[in-house]
Amino acid sequence: MITLAALLMALGLWAQTFRVGDLYYSIASPGSGECTVTWSQGAPYSGAVEVAQEVTYGASVYTVTAVGDYAFAGCGELTSVLLPATVKTLGRNAFQSCQSLRAITLPVAVTAIATQTFYECTALESVEAPGVAEIGDAAFFRCTSLTGCRFGSLRRISDGAFRGCSQLATFAIPAGCSLGEGVFTGCAALESVTATGLKTLPAYTFSECGNLQKVEGLGALTEIGAQAFSGCGRLSAFTFPKTLNRIGSNAFSFCTSLRSGAVTGTTLEIGSFAFSGCTAITELKLTGVYEVGEEAFANAIALKAVTIGSDTKYILERAFRGCDGITSVVSLATVPPITANTAFTEAVYNDAWLQVPEGYRLLYRQTAPWSLFVNVVPEKEEPSGVDGQEAEQLAVSAYGGCLRVDGVEGMLTILDAGGNVVFRGRKGADSVTVEGLGKGIYIILLNDFTKKIAL
Repeated sequence: MITLAALLMALGLWAQTFRVGDLYYSIASPGSGECTVTWSQGAPYSGAVEVAQEVTYGASVYTVTAVGDYAFAGCGELTSVLLPATVKTLGRNAFQSCQSLRAITLPVAVTAIATQTFYECTALESVEAPGVAEIGDAAFFRCTSLTGCRFGSLRRISDGAFRGCSQLATFAIPAGCSLGEGVFTGCAALESVTATGLKTLPAYTFSECGNLQKVEGLGALTEIGAQAFSGCGRLSAFTFPKTLNRIGSNAFSFCTSLRSGAVTGTTLEIGSFAFSGCTAITELKLTGVYEVGEEAFANAIALKAVTIGSDTKYILERAFRGCDGITSVVSLATVPPITANTAFTEAVYNDAWLQVPEGYRLLYRQTAPWSLFVNVVPEKEEPSGVDGQEAEQLAVSAYGGCLRVDGVEGMLTILDAGGNVVFRGRKGADSVTVEGLGKGIYIILLNDFTKKIAL
């Protein structure tokens, strides 16, 4: 026969609350001999509170093993809490908005801090939690005075756990610990972090950490999430490990001090806007990069030189928008990357030198939009001597709907602005005139010499 107590237990409805001294307790499991500190029934706890190890109710003695959900929530005058060694668990929001609580030490038996446990404890400066292995969502959200933390061997830090902890300056993430999203978002004073063996850096991890200068121990990293470092204005250097295969959108956007332009990985995909607004990068070298996303380096206004690795297959729309100062583009790929016409600006197509592997100049000349580059040289050729040489070997004049080509004998190709071939044939000693062309920009290739002309 099922007893009433057993039925209530099964339904989660059994809860007997009693008061001892200034605190309220509840018995959630009859016969267990254990009880939980519970909320104050409307009269907030205040001052210095000491939780007893055992309490007596009626003829029974109960061991205090937990602090319940919302037990001390909203107790703005609570200044300290002393917990006995018997406490094993803290409920969610247990100390939410305890705005006078300055420090707390948790018993070794407490292995997890639940969701929003210390949410907006704005006076909390230090936490001693030697047994804690897991920290829940927003557990220390906007603890704006927090400067020191000591935990056990952490295995998990969940979403937004330290978000808005604006005085937290350093943190050590131990090996084997995983992170949720936005763990340190808005930690304005955070300067250095160690993260031994971390493989995934989730979205928003260090977003808006304006004083962050270094993160160490990321040699095994495979993925950097969206906006992971967005707005980290003092981050001047970052070492990209060869294990990296994904950089999310806006991951380093507006890292205005970032000078490290050596981006490496293995079949690495760089997401949209990943480095947009990185105004201090002057030289970019892509190694092991498979794809460069839309506007990935947009408005990197100091960028002068770009080296594209041999593994790069795709460069998407407006990848280098606003980078008019680029003077040199080196492609190491023998197969021209599939590239959007808008990947580079018109100023770059007109003025920058494109350097390609020796023997592949004509292929680039015939492949859109690489054909838009006016100045193309093989890998081992110096750009400085090309202008005069081309002037002697290739002369082009435009009139009406016609282009007239003069110069040495050889194979002549004329491309329109989209890279489409409008003429291809053998040129002899005489000039060649191509008629019936519409208005626009044309690229003229004669052997290894080139001209760009408007009709």
